[in-house]
Amino acid sequence: MYKGLKLQLIFSLCVMSADLLFAQNGERIGIGDICPSFFLKDIDGNNFFLSECVGEKAVKNHRGVIFSFCASYCEPCKKEIPELEKLLEKYEDRGLGIYLIALEKKDQAQKLINETKTDLTVLVDRYLVVQKLLGFNGIPFTVLIDNKGEVRLINTAFSEKNADEIMERFEHAVVDVLDIDSGNDAQ
Repeated sequence: MYKGLKLQLIFSLCVMSADLLFAQNGERIGIGDICPSFFLKDIDGNNFFLSECVGEKAVKNHRGVIFSFCASYCEPCKKEIPELEKLLEKYEDRGLGIYLIALEKKDQAQKLINETKTDLTVLVDRYLVVQKLLGFNGIPFTVLIDNKGEVRLINTAFSEKNADEIMERFEHAVVDVLDIDSGNDAQ
């Protein structure tokens, strides 16, 4: 028990140190950048390592991954979640993974799950470590990365007014990342 806690503490300190380096340089992740590796727990307490999803040592069958940073108090986030679920339903069997990263305590993240009735995996970033690591400070913030870890699309705004446009951009980028012939992407 203590060994796991020590490892988590050491990892958190390492990530926070990396965070300070990014914050000092004022860098924000951008398209074409490699997403820095990170570790979080999901809502059930299971470990999640980005390196298991993308990169040379990936064990999950993802060819592209979307991370949506959200919170229970964020109305645009709640509206984005069903759209992301539709995208996952369409492309999951072709290698797309989608994860929500709740920027709040576990009980608040559970509230988000209950309110949206989502089946997406929810990761908890109570201390905003990954948010800071990527160099952004607002939500919703949604990012698509390919299987090599390269950032392919970033969205920093979602509303009912622009939902169709944003999801169309994401779908085109997903089709490109998954290397799907755009004429045959309907299932």
